[in-house]
Amino acid sequence: MLIILISCQKGSWRGQERRVWWCHVGAQVLSHSSTGVFLTHCGWNSILESVVNGVPLLAWPLYAEQKINADLVTKDIKVALRPMQGEREEIGSVVKKLMQGEDGKKLRDRMKELKLGAARALAQNGSSTNQISHLALQWQGIMTLINVKRMLVRSGTCLKVVHH
Repeated sequence: MLIILISCQKGSWRGQERRVWWCHVGAQVLSHSSTGVFLTHCGWNSILESVVNGVPLLAWPLYAEQKINADLVTKDIKVALRPMQGEREEIGSVVKKLMQGEDGKKLRDRMKELKLGAARALAQNGSSTNQISHLALQWQGIMTLINVKRMLVRSGTCLKVVHH
């Protein structure tokens, strides 16, 4: 379950905050300008989606690597706050810090820096784009070699493959 807190800027809810519940995280939800905080269990994909969209995190890990990821985003990367307890008042307090407080402003500014870095990495000649292209070319070469070997085996030709 995903909870996203939005800050309403229009209509009868202007100036109020509302919780919106979704079952699936979508890029269109995180990229929407009204999305102010992303409550996450700190799975790596959710963290990356949040960084790419510049949305600060409310870290609420449950198990496994989520606790390590939560420590990483709160203590090291500093783009999340983590409630000490799972009680409603504590979560509400952390959300207010993220949305309105000075700590929240620092986190939002830090997340904006990371969003720009992610955009550079994903750009046409960005590091991530270049690396995935390089990997795809390597796989293509491996698949070509495998296909050639299969073709030669089917035809009964002997082939010795030498790896460099």
